[in-house]
Amino acid sequence: MPSRHRAANLENWGFNCTCSLCTAPLEVRQASDRRREKLADLYFAMKEPTISHDQLLKLTDKFLELVYAEHLETRFGEYFQALIRFYYNFGDHKNALKYAELSLKYSEAFADPQGGFCVSLRQDIKFLKDLIAKSGSK
Repeated sequence: MPSRHRAANLENWGFNCTCSLCTAPLEVRQASDRRREKLADLYFAMKEPTISHDQLLKLTDKFLELVYAEHLETRFGEYFQALIRFYYNFGDHKNALKYAELSLKYSEAFADPQGGFCVSLRQDIKFLKDLIAKSGSK
């Protein structure tokens, strides 16, 4: 979330964040906010039912560039999970599998490796591998 949203949410709890991003100089926070707002815009653009596969590929590149620039490693699993759905819905099973494997990698690192999220991802990976093997799909 952009800094103003984070601050408002934390204020409800009587918490004043002092992390390096929240206490960074104004221009650094503003640049981060612009990237995070662009992330949201890209995410919603990727969800559009009228998007083409080529557009999805381009938006994914931009999206991931911003995710990495923001150092959102702890959220990579969730972001990659969204990409799994987008590519699966296009029938692009190889890219869906790629993002499923990346989602699992980061989810295991930042969440419970035996928890439901990781278990579900392992099932998705098996399903996608079987689907690709059976159909020779893209």
